[in-house]
Amino acid sequence: MQMKPNDEMLDNMITWFRAAKSLDKRYFILSQEMVRDDQYIYFCYESFDHNLQTLMAAVVDMDVTEDEWRKVVIGCIKALHYLHKINVSHGHITPYNLVRSNSNGYLMGGVGDTFTPETMCNTEVFCDPFKHDVKCLVQVISSCIPPAMNNAELIYLVRFLESRET
Repeated sequence: MQMKPNDEMLDNMITWFRAAKSLDKRYFILSQEMVRDDQYIYFCYESFDHNLQTLMAAVVDMDVTEDEWRKVVIGCIKALHYLHKINVSHGHITPYNLVRSNSNGYLMGGVGDTFTPETMCNTEVFCDPFKHDVKCLVQVISSCIPPAMNNAELIYLVRFLESRET
């Protein structure tokens, strides 16, 4: 990421990156270090095999089974549940933040702050950062279901998660 003076977004990303270093390795690909040069800052993480988008392509190409895809999705849901249990929001769930490593699903990326009513944003999207996380998770999972995959259980899971948004 390009560095700019007094960049609040970059400052937040650094804070969230540092917070992600202390998360439980059973659920998260941990942040490792930040490297800076004259113009850029690089965020380095533990290695992983696929993000959810490339994993979907691997299922289509028959390099990965549908069961492996499901296992990754379940692992990512468990990771988000764990994060919310310790009162922390992820804050930026995309297909790139749901990843597979050694056939298991993990979340990665910097995580948001611990939220209390005093620290929550006043915008509509972030009124409840936990519901926002679940909404984003549903959108990501729904957008990365392999096209030929016919799985009624997955549809019920997505519907269940959608019901948790409200």
